[in-house]
Amino acid sequence: MIDRGVERSWPAGRIDPDSPEAPSRVISRAGCEFLLAISAEGIRTFGSLPRAIFFKAIVTANVQHITRSAVRTWRYARLDQIAPESERRPVSILGLAQSLHRPFETTRENVNALIGEGLVVKKEGGVIVPTEVLLSDLVVAMDDRLWRSFCEMIASLKSLNFDFSVVLGEAVESSAVVIQDHFMPSLSTRSPRRLVSRVISEFYLGSAVEANAQHGDDWVMGQVSTGFIMANSAAWRLDPEQAWLFSKAKSPMPDSLQAPASIAQVARLTGLGEKLVRRKAHDLVDAGRLTRLRGGFLVSIDYMNGPEIRAGAAAIVSAFYRMIRDLKALGVRL
Repeated sequence: MIDRGVERSWPAGRIDPDSPEAPSRVISRAGCEFLLAISAEGIRTFGSLPRAIFFKAIVTANVQHITRSAVRTWRYARLDQIAPESERRPVSILGLAQSLHRPFETTRENVNALIGEGLVVKKEGGVIVPTEVLLSDLVVAMDDRLWRSFCEMIASLKSLNFDFSVVLGEAVESSAVVIQDHFMPSLSTRSPRRLVSRVISEFYLGSAVEANAQHGDDWVMGQVSTGFIMANSAAWRLDPEQAWLFSKAKSPMPDSLQAPASIAQVARLTGLGEKLVRRKAHDLVDAGRLTRLRGGFLVSIDYMNGPEIRAGAAAIVSAFYRMIRDLKALGVRL
């Protein structure tokens, strides 16, 4: 049973992410909130969402082989254990373009801009983020926000009595580290934050790319669209009773529960300027994805329950399952 006497709507044991019994809407809503927060921080830091995503993708690609190594990932697990440049691997522009599903020229332009700003350097075989940049206040602040947003996402799911055995299928009593509620905001240099952050970064990038695929090259449109979806549902999505009532892909929320969102609300959520949000909102209205009402804008219920949104949500759910299982494999218990 969960809070307020609401029964869990899935059977005991592990459930695959594409199962109709999976609490996909609960996971995708928490995931979207996480994506918005990280993207907004990237916009505030770099002044551009694409620039922020390309930078994060380079950082992540440079250490992907470390993330996948059971030995090396723990060697560089803490904040004071940063992998030296000799251990990190350059990523090519082509490899970056393919991983982010971006055109080669778009990728090259953004990478060259990062090189021009001194945030990325060329090496044999590609580009790398130098150690001094990784240790800069700018990147440390971004990493702090990534960590806090991850902790907030896990805490939010726990507040709804989300059962992580749905993802894992079993308890993990022998884990090397347990991330508990009191540990969530920890900034201790002894915690495995760098290890966990590498896995979280892969979740963020995979979710951001797949969830925004419907918007083509316009990542900003995806940020605005997600901002309206989250703002419309802000009044009820953290309520356990309502969250579980509309937890599955086959149980969409009705229009009556949604509240119109203003341009200012979405600008605060997304980190974008109000003029840009207003312009994108009008584009979404023209496309039939957003309706203008007294008091703000409401995402069309047909669009919310259409194939594009459901595909994006499914991508977030699959990436979430993968992240939690990767953390389990590395010895982290939530």
